[in-house]
Amino acid sequence: MRKKILFCICIFCSLPFFVRAQIQVNLPRFSIYDLTPQSLCELNIINTAGPLTVSMEVTIVNFQNDRLIQIITNPFTVSSGISNLQGSSIGLASVNFGNVPSATYLNLNRLLPAGSYTYCARFFQAGLQVGEYCDQLNSDVSNTPFLLSPEDKEVVISTNPVFVWNFNDAGMFNLPTIADGSFPSDQYRFYLVELATNYTPQEGIQSNLPLFIKNNLRTNTVQYPADAPLLQLGHRYAWQIQKVSAGQILTTSEAWEFRYDTLMTKIAPLDYIVLKRNTVNDEHFVQKNLRVCYKEELDSAQLRIAFYNTKGQLISDGLLFKNVLKGSNCFEIDLEDVAHFKVRKSYLCVIRNSKGEAFQIRFIYKPNE
Repeated sequence: MRKKILFCICIFCSLPFFVRAQIQVNLPRFSIYDLTPQSLCELNIINTAGPLTVSMEVTIVNFQNDRLIQIITNPFTVSSGISNLQGSSIGLASVNFGNVPSATYLNLNRLLPAGSYTYCARFFQAGLQVGEYCDQLNSDVSNTPFLLSPEDKEVVISTNPVFVWNFNDAGMFNLPTIADGSFPSDQYRFYLVELATNYTPQEGIQSNLPLFIKNNLRTNTVQYPADAPLLQLGHRYAWQIQKVSAGQILTTSEAWEFRYDTLMTKIAPLDYIVLKRNTVNDEHFVQKNLRVCYKEELDSAQLRIAFYNTKGQLISDGLLFKNVLKGSNCFEIDLEDVAHFKVRKSYLCVIRNSKGEAFQIRFIYKPNE
């Protein structure tokens, strides 16, 4: 009788061990650059038992074991063998973000600030854990601010432009004022200077006196104020975002430049621009269609047409081709069919003939204006 009891006790004690091994994670399927509660539940798993109804808990903690997020799913059924868990098809019972800055950053940006974190997925059946998977997540996202608008070398037509940037730094959420109204030592600063003719943006930031500074920033936008020095027509300016601590610059964004100018021609719907060989035409406001005229010297030729942003990046899906005859050729390009042009942004259209000669025009896209 004692042997039977001992045998039963042994079987009972060993049962949780076998149950815990029922679900194994074969491969995570989420991207480190798009971390949402749904995507964090996307895993390839192996169920070594029969069909199971389980719930899953997903957590991410930092190196100090501060929890950034906890996700608990509703119960779902896992079949035997290999299964692909789809986050969109699993109901979420609760999603709780932690109260540390990196948790706020994850919630807003779907990214983890630079550093190392521990991801865990645990499976439960009737309150009993039947599987666990933990692994390191290493984020290489830069901690430096990055600029968005106005784009580098863009022409600004407003006397009070709005500057937009973003942070890959969870520390930006640690910048509220202290109870006595003072600011913490770490802060972000907007810095703008006027550029001399031969200066690069970085040289101007390092050498010139600032035209406008905005300190103690907690947002990612600044509008150039009406009481600041007026922007001068045709002048170039450089701007940068700086992270500062105790008066010392810790890190900076790139330095970008823009030019203030309102003296550009607005092209009427039926106007055509005459392009000159190996010349960049002045900047124009363009609505839906870009209308140009071009003189061909050969009996027939094929033009190659491409569009670039202010960084010199090709933005159209590929080159457009157009056949032309000897003499004057006028044609229009439907910009909405070519690429995704952003309103009030500057672009360069480059047209090359079969001899490799370039006809170029800069324009600002302003549909319905």
